[in-house]
Amino acid sequence: MLDVDRLRVFREVASRGSFSAAARELAFTQPGISHHVKQLERELGVALIERSPRGIRLTPPGRALYEHAEALLTRLDDAERDVVEIARLGGGTLRMVAFPSAAATLVPPAVASFRARHPSVELKLAEADPPVSLPDLVAGSWDLALAYEYPLLRLPRDPALEFEPMFSDAMACCLPVDHALAGESQIELEWLAGEIFVAPYDCVCREALAHASRRAGFTPDVASETNDYMAMQALVEARVGIAVMPRLVASMAVRERVAIVPLAAGTLTRTASIVSRRAGFRSAASTTMRAVLHEVAAGLAAGPLSLDLPAGGRALVA
Repeated sequence: MLDVDRLRVFREVASRGSFSAAARELAFTQPGISHHVKQLERELGVALIERSPRGIRLTPPGRALYEHAEALLTRLDDAERDVVEIARLGGGTLRMVAFPSAAATLVPPAVASFRARHPSVELKLAEADPPVSLPDLVAGSWDLALAYEYPLLRLPRDPALEFEPMFSDAMACCLPVDHALAGESQIELEWLAGEIFVAPYDCVCREALAHASRRAGFTPDVASETNDYMAMQALVEARVGIAVMPRLVASMAVRERVAIVPLAAGTLTRTASIVSRRAGFRSAASTTMRAVLHEVAAGLAAGPLSLDLPAGGRALVA
């Protein structure tokens, strides 16, 4: 049977590309690292690493062992974490990153509910859009991510990630209350051609707005840019322009002189999901948080967003 400690040493040498780097990472001497690798080669009866003045290179057997070692050691680490978590009765840390509008609406009540159930679990929270948060999730920086995607602008999905749909979030238009369209029950996007826009910048929502507008036959004339949705509403109230924003945040603290009118169904909608890594450890804390997030989304059904719950029990923004 292969020695686990030697496998760990071999993995570090292979992943870092040198014996000295592995020695620094593991706080070993370099001769000690060399000894472990040679012992592993002796046990297997094959050369795993080719050494040269320029560095090291894995042999074909070495590459095969590295792939298996990575998977095996990850599972062993997960098993250890699982046992420790059970022994600590729910202690540990849960790391979650959310897109900004979810961070402002779903996350605060979810955190309050979660802490009531798992007061000993430390929460580490951050906000980021999917192009930033999902690669970080794959890299292991987070345990869970709240992300979104637009059907008309799908981002490439990493096969290492699992998406658990939470709700569908339709866009709404924010206008001055005396705007000609403020009294409509819904707005077709093409009706906004010729309007001056306040819009987000350098984010997927801006790209989706531009894409949908092109399909509607116009390019938005953007006079002001901000990623702060409250500032967006203030600029609309000041008649700088109109804004298109997610209904998830459009109904939060609506300003007195601002009207919120939904865009026509199917015009511009995004799906929000809880995202996790397919492989690896899933703690009881992360399972609880996923359930809590669904509960919070369902609770918004009675609020200004008018959420509908489909048969599966997941929240769906109308």
